[in-house]
Amino acid sequence: MLADSYYPYTKLTRRLTNDGNDLITRVRNNAVVYRVAGAPGKKGKGSPSKYGKKVILKALFKDPFRFCQGQIRGYEQRIQAVAYHCVDLLWSPVKPLVRFVLVDNTGRGRIILMTTDLTRDPLMVIELYAKRFQIEVMFKQLARNIGALSYHFWLKCMDRIRRGSGNENLHHKPEQYHQQALFKTEVYERFVIIGIIAQGVMQYLATYFSEQVWLSYGSWLRTVPANGYPSERIVASALATALPDFHASSVSVLPFTKILTKYHRQSKNPPSIRDA
Repeated sequence: MLADSYYPYTKLTRRLTNDGNDLITRVRNNAVVYRVAGAPGKKGKGSPSKYGKKVILKALFKDPFRFCQGQIRGYEQRIQAVAYHCVDLLWSPVKPLVRFVLVDNTGRGRIILMTTDLTRDPLMVIELYAKRFQIEVMFKQLARNIGALSYHFWLKCMDRIRRGSGNENLHHKPEQYHQQALFKTEVYERFVIIGIIAQGVMQYLATYFSEQVWLSYGSWLRTVPANGYPSERIVASALATALPDFHASSVSVLPFTKILTKYHRQSKNPPSIRDA
């Protein structure tokens, strides 16, 4: 799982590792870790200490001789040179030993990455986290251009919740209320999945039918993409422009055409005397 600095907390990390999964994430610069405690010199009362000397991660950047030089395939598949330092330490929110990768990328700043997989190559950790930017771009397209997260569904039977009051405890509600809330959650998930499918179709059209998309695009661009492939927004605009011609030339027995024709006729019906 690739995640940003919001996600490396105890509950999520332990659940991932218990299920046999691993996490690659960014750690805040003020994170404090510990070295593994050495063998106790004298056996005293109580259990031996698990944590050794405290280490402030950002202080490791002060010693440039710790860092090794390497190359990764970063944004737009470009080869980038990075300086990195890998160390396995104990972090109290996670408990087990984890791997920290300190990255000094010239021109892009310094970041600290963490992975629960102790066998993962440090350069691979950096490269995988760099690919997360592509996921953020897809998420931005999904949210702003397709509107897959613009759902506004509400159950009339649900109690209104004030902002900041926390989540509802469904186990304290009646069974019917519980089932209706779960059904509404399923509606949310289906709405988002349909949007993801639509995004995949747009990317397919942009990749394999780019010429047809540009021919149907009825507007202009200040900057044309250098690779020649249209974005999801351009594909959506081209589909909207070509939609009237598609309905005019399509067979009337197509399900989509029949549905649109039905609702179009209903909206064009003149109001009756009773409605007036």
